[in-house]
Amino acid sequence: MIVHLGISGAERGRSAPGATAYVASKAGLVVLTRSLARAEGRHGIRAVQVNPGYIAGGDFTPDEPPSTVLMGRLGTPGEVAHAVRFLASEEAAYMTGAVLNVDGGAFL
Repeated sequence: MIVHLGISGAERGRSAPGATAYVASKAGLVVLTRSLARAEGRHGIRAVQVNPGYIAGGDFTPDEPPSTVLMGRLGTPGEVAHAVRFLASEEAAYMTGAVLNVDGGAFL
């Protein structure tokens, strides 16, 4: 079981000034996750990814959610942890190659 942590919205290919390499690496992580799922699924190895959005307490997280966050609030570290726990659990045993955005709808 492989669980990658990315960043929500990275696969859209948009970046802030000075963050181009960071966003490119996170977009590449989506491709890596899906490639590993295809290559290793026949061996029973699952690869999934969780992409957090604006999470409270982060170094680069604003104090208030941007207007693009449909749920109108910042996420919590616990909500990201629950997503990781779910994907790593037996309840998700038939999931591989999945990219789960935990972002309150910020990047729809």
